[in-house]
Amino acid sequence: MSVISDFLKDIKGKHADRKYSEARIDGKPLKEWLTEQQPAATEPVRRVLKRIDAVLENAQKASKRRGAR
Repeated sequence: MSVISDFLKDIKGKHADRKYSEARIDGKPLKEWLTEQQPAATEPVRRVLKRIDAVLENAQKASKRRGAR
């Protein structure tokens, strides 16, 4: 498996999974666009994607906390 497909598998069912499906690049869902980039992906790309995942997850948790007040 590639770095990107591993990442997309890791986020399955998470808030980030939905955000990656909703976001668009050149009219394509970000998940589809990333899949097309797989041949060029390297381990540093995976680290960047994991950080984005963590930021989205933290933002979702913060949003839930604000809503619970």
